[in-house]
Amino acid sequence: MIHIVADSSCDLPLHEQKDMQVHLVPIAIQFGSQSYQDGVDITHEEFYTKLEQAETLPTTAAPAPALFEKVFEECLQKGGEVVCVTIGEAFSGTYQSAVIGAQDFAPGLVHIVDSRNGSAGAALLVRQAHRMRQEGMSAGDIAAALRSLAPKVHLYALLDTMKYLWRSGRVSRSVGLVSNMLHIRPVMRVRDGVIDAASMARGGKGGIQALKRLIAQYKPNLSSGVAFFHGNVAGRMENLIEELKPLLGDAPIFRSSFSGAVGTNTGPGIVGIAFIAQ
Repeated sequence: MIHIVADSSCDLPLHEQKDMQVHLVPIAIQFGSQSYQDGVDITHEEFYTKLEQAETLPTTAAPAPALFEKVFEECLQKGGEVVCVTIGEAFSGTYQSAVIGAQDFAPGLVHIVDSRNGSAGAALLVRQAHRMRQEGMSAGDIAAALRSLAPKVHLYALLDTMKYLWRSGRVSRSVGLVSNMLHIRPVMRVRDGVIDAASMARGGKGGIQALKRLIAQYKPNLSSGVAFFHGNVAGRMENLIEELKPLLGDAPIFRSSFSGAVGTNTGPGIVGIAFIAQ
């Protein structure tokens, strides 16, 4: 028996968690003196409502190693091994928490995989783990395959505003204000443990054209499916899907919302796409 564990920043929808029997370990979100567990006592919609009202940005914290240890122990008591997929180590201490949480178990029982990505990008690897488990692969082989796939995962996001990036210190306030006035937005990219701007675009249509160019350049492996996500703007995500669908053929389409675990620095209104390149 192989158990799949991930952290909540992968934003795997509840129905998929249940269908694939994935155990999620929640990331903590702190609004002032109030602490929440992502997806447990705060929904994605509630997070964005609080974010827009907050005078200071919330903070996030990796799950404590003890939380991972507890989940691993509950899984292993049923027999078998664990494959755990985490948000990229470069973005969070979650990977290290999982590694520490696995230390008290016998070698080879818990396999920790750094997704080198986050949100819908990490969820694509979780889905691959489920597929490989169904195909009868061993836990060690699944973990090795996921580590090989991780550098091929691309995530691209269109931001509705630069306000949260400059509030978090990711860009200067002057850059954020000028970009907002001129309706220029970066097409943000997460790939192989690095966050950067893949291109700049003017307005929503410019962003969609930029995504089309990136899809043509990096050629998604359509058999692995394509994931779309949004920050409290499901309708905008559906419009993006319709715009990009002609490029995606019969690829399975996955949908998710962008959680507070990763949405603190982007704010509401974000939409994007993730895929595994050929």
